[in-house]
Amino acid sequence: MPPTFAILAKRLTGRGTDSTEVIQKRLDKARNEIEQAYLFDYVVINEDLDKAENDLIHIIRSRGLTQSAQQESIIRVLADA
Repeated sequence: MPPTFAILAKRLTGRGTDSTEVIQKRLDKARNEIEQAYLFDYVVINEDLDKAENDLIHIIRSRGLTQSAQQESIIRVLADA
């Protein structure tokens, strides 16, 4: 997610690859997607690329530590009890 809409607009226009109309459509779509952010478990703010990348790595690693991901390990430990 962009840190602000102003920064997103600046990034899109700064590329110089899309028309004003295309950029506006992308901004409208981004607003719609951001309005749905509350539906997700994780939100990564893409203000600093290295930090955003690190956040994504942490999310991926943490998913492997959930109870549902560790069920086989739990069963194996209980079988040895």
